[in-house]
Amino acid sequence: MLTVAAFYFNPGLQVARQAVHVAEAGKVTAAERPNPSLNIAAGYATFPGAPWVFEFLPSVPIETAGKRRHRIELANREAEAARFAFGEAAWQVRTQLRQALVDYFDSSRRIGVFRTERDLDEATVNVYAALLRAGEEPGPPLAAARSQLDTADVYLRTAEGARAASRAAVAEAIGLPVAALEGLTLTWQDYARPRPVLAPAPVQRSALLNRLDVCRALADYASADAALRLEVARQYPNINLNPAYQFEEGANMYTIGPALVLPVLNHNQGPIAESEAQRKQAADVFLDVQAAAAGETERALAAYRGALAALDDASTLVAQRTGEVRFERALVQRGETSQLSLLAASLQRAGADAAWVDAVRNSQTALGALETAMERPMDPGWALPPLTAPAAGSGGRP
Repeated sequence: MLTVAAFYFNPGLQVARQAVHVAEAGKVTAAERPNPSLNIAAGYATFPGAPWVFEFLPSVPIETAGKRRHRIELANREAEAARFAFGEAAWQVRTQLRQALVDYFDSSRRIGVFRTERDLDEATVNVYAALLRAGEEPGPPLAAARSQLDTADVYLRTAEGARAASRAAVAEAIGLPVAALEGLTLTWQDYARPRPVLAPAPVQRSALLNRLDVCRALADYASADAALRLEVARQYPNINLNPAYQFEEGANMYTIGPALVLPVLNHNQGPIAESEAQRKQAADVFLDVQAAAAGETERALAAYRGALAALDDASTLVAQRTGEVRFERALVQRGETSQLSLLAASLQRAGADAAWVDAVRNSQTALGALETAMERPMDPGWALPPLTAPAAGSGGRP
């Protein structure tokens, strides 16, 4: 829902959206045919009889070698590339929003952990202070406990500031002032349950077929190919039909004849050579973008696997620390250990919770990088749809 709101409100998308409108307007320009022209002249002669002279000189241009068709093809390819560029801009907005949400929920969970640690540190200080007053414990443990309490206060204030900043980042990604989010509760039901690891083959295939930069690079190649075809067609001159009518000395005179540029000094070799080089460059760019996409996907998948393994370890540690807290609480209830032992075990449990929060954030960050590599949302419950290659003839391929 927030992504839809960002697509509607984010002003950064407007630039890419207008670029699409410009490219679509270019298709209209490319389809236009050249207008005919008409030159009308009148004169007066000094000889007697019929002194008036009139001329009507129309000119009808005729494009040859399918230039209009090639112009339309070029404009279509450029519009396609502009649409892919707009899609890239939309995905960047979604990525920015997702990272801001990760930061928000991470800082929110850290606040809970740091509050727990602070309460435990405060309870520890109170126990040491009571022991000191009773003369049963020296002062250094109390000083260390107070120092730990002060550190917990700093961590808590830092996390609260980070949550406020990340909430502002969420509003910025949507394109709204932070005041617009007041009264709204942000939820992410599956934040702590990232998607399981996927097989490399479908991930790689999805990235190569679905990434918008790969599609745009392919569209750029098709545009360069269409531009080359247009320059090749331009080596053949257009024809102008120039019929004429003259009235002179009472006589009506009619003439008709074509006019064309004689390709004797050049055959448009320069623009053709430039277009050939630009097409070769576009092909190299496509191969480079494709290789980069494959490499980025492999790295992102490996990082996500590692992050999930670390999350499993952190969850196991939390379970162990929870068991230790239960054991220490039972000992306290039986009077077999002191309250300090239970507080120490609880602090270790809080430390394990902090490690688990870090592992969740790392896994969500790694999942976001994998989604960016594939340019496809991979939320839990989503499945990769069946992927098929583009139909033959849907566009030029380098």
